[in-house]
Amino acid sequence: MLEALSGVARTAVALMFFCGLRPGEARAVRWEDYDGKTLKIRQSMWRSHLTDPKTPESVATQVVPEILADILSESRRQSGYILTSPLGKPVDLYNLATRTVAPALARCASCRKEKAEHDTPDHPFEPLPRWRGFYALRRGLATLTSSLDTPLAAKSLLRHANVATTNQFYIKSVSDDAIRAVSKINELFQKSANAVPN
Repeated sequence: MLEALSGVARTAVALMFFCGLRPGEARAVRWEDYDGKTLKIRQSMWRSHLTDPKTPESVATQVVPEILADILSESRRQSGYILTSPLGKPVDLYNLATRTVAPALARCASCRKEKAEHDTPDHPFEPLPRWRGFYALRRGLATLTSSLDTPLAAKSLLRHANVATTNQFYIKSVSDDAIRAVSKINELFQKSANAVPN
């Protein structure tokens, strides 16, 4: 997905995915909150109003992975905010998604042509991931983190007060996880069936 995007759209998607930011938090993040290795989440922005983040636990410092640091180093510093419009104001994420992100992802993964103009005989139209909104980035981060580590790690990245919130609303079932779980259950029951009673 990141390879199909450029400019502020790429920065917005990377920032929200790798730091688990809510859209309002991403809009409010300033360059002064970023030191090259960490990002301080201190505020949220709704329309043009700055507010506190959703919960007290949301005020935190996030570690910035190298891939995001590289993207941020390429970003323009037009104003104090990291995500800015061409006019230097905080970006309108709805407009960014509808005018830039969704159209960029509605193209062929191989040749980047739109489906309507895709007449390349050497390969079929291969869709990029479908745009599902900025909150899908948080859910994706939670699901990936819990499959690579634990739900508690996902809770920490999303800055939730309670791991139950992360489990119930953010971590999505992944078929590979289900297959692995069933395999482990089968092994467990096969071992117990083969065990000799005392």
